[in-house]
Amino acid sequence: AERGHGGNELAEASGWGKKKVNDNQREQQFEKGWDCCHFNRREQLLKIIKSRPFELTTNIVIATNAVFMGWKANVTLGAAIEREPYNSPFMVDFMENFFTVFFAVEWLLRLIVYQKWFFKVEDRKWHLFDTILVMLSLIEIIIKVAAGSLQQTMLLRIFRVARLVRLLKIARYLTFFRELRLMIFGLIASLRSLLWSFVMLALVVYIFSIVFVQAAIAWLQQDDYAGLPEQLRDDYIEWFGSTQISMRTLLVAISGGTDWIQFVDMLEKVSPIYSLIFILYIMLVFH
Repeated sequence: AERGHGGNELAEASGWGKKKVNDNQREQQFEKGWDCCHFNRREQLLKIIKSRPFELTTNIVIATNAVFMGWKANVTLGAAIEREPYNSPFMVDFMENFFTVFFAVEWLLRLIVYQKWFFKVEDRKWHLFDTILVMLSLIEIIIKVAAGSLQQTMLLRIFRVARLVRLLKIARYLTFFRELRLMIFGLIASLRSLLWSFVMLALVVYIFSIVFVQAAIAWLQQDDYAGLPEQLRDDYIEWFGSTQISMRTLLVAISGGTDWIQFVDMLEKVSPIYSLIFILYIMLVFH
């Protein structure tokens, strides 16, 4: 079946349908950024890192690393719940070091093959991605050595969570899952638009949060609270007590965290205009 225009773009982005070149063309095309080479002795190493067994092994190690991280997180949390210090057994430390060494060796093999073309070939974005991950792993090791017995520092936890990004590498090798690979690359291609959508949403939330903070100010500055429940004043402080809190409230209202009708009722006690503005906000973000 023929692909549409969007399908052709995704297929091109993901590497599908690449033309095979002969040996006479390889070296010239490599200079232009094609993912091929004619490196004499390094030719065999290139075949190895491009082979299906190597890709399958890398996928298995990536998936195993993700499962291992989840298991270790559960064990560490269980020790924290029991208020017991967690000391990693030898095998746990060995597995962590194994994953670090494996991915570092994989990166090094590619660097040996491509050398000065490492960031020029078609896979240059993946090479940059791998380089960042290897650097993070090395920094994590340095932090662990520097921290000594204080292994559970916040910075170290952040680097451990960053390892999960390595799961994206599976998309690089999913040549046998065509539809899944196209979906992943389509998602990656839309990240820029998604980022600007978040920026737009944050701007809308910020503007409306200032409006509702003004409503809270008007309510809290009243001199006469006769006949008004004290709980309502506390609710205004809880939900609209500052611009940051008001922004959080607006996000809660549109994400199912709580029923937004209660905020309409609160704002209507200040002025029906504020309740209408809140309804306008709901309609705007759900449009």
